[in-house]
Amino acid sequence: MNESTCLECMKLLVKAGADVNCTTPETPLAIATNNGLTTCVKYLLEVGANINVPAKQVKKGDNDSKASLKSSGAKAAEGKNYVAASKFYSEAIKLDPADAVLYSNRSLCHLKCGEAHAALVDANACISLNPKFPKGYYRKGAALMSLLEYKQASAALSAGMKLKPENEEMQVAHRGAVGAMRKEQSEPGLRALD
Repeated sequence: MNESTCLECMKLLVKAGADVNCTTPETPLAIATNNGLTTCVKYLLEVGANINVPAKQVKKGDNDSKASLKSSGAKAAEGKNYVAASKFYSEAIKLDPADAVLYSNRSLCHLKCGEAHAALVDANACISLNPKFPKGYYRKGAALMSLLEYKQASAALSAGMKLKPENEEMQVAHRGAVGAMRKEQSEPGLRALD
């Protein structure tokens, strides 16, 4: 995601009443600074972001609970109980909303439950929290494929392959997205029937 898109989203959130000093666990200002989004930093300061708001710290007990919930989520997902797994991951996210892996895992659960839009939201959250985590891009690509957004899926999977070129699963998914995109382009009326 480029900075102008981030800024656009940020302005919409502020207009809707978002707290520019919230901590989840970092403030929007800290996140923008850490990602080198200078235009976003300037905007946040203009609308009242406070540079002195400390980040939330995840407590030791919360980390233990989070690990237990994450493990329960993994077991539920392994047993193909994706609804339960999603609930475990949601509870773990409440304890540590900055853990990108939890969003990635919950994205998979949403997708397996047929909730492609929710899967995409979690995949985007995962990527925002850790842009260097390839699986976030894989999850985004899978969600976009489910939404029949082949071009965007191809772009997401391509970004993931740049991070981990040897990932065969990502390569196969990317080929599928490109193939679906080509098929859609060769049959223009096909999408109009949806």
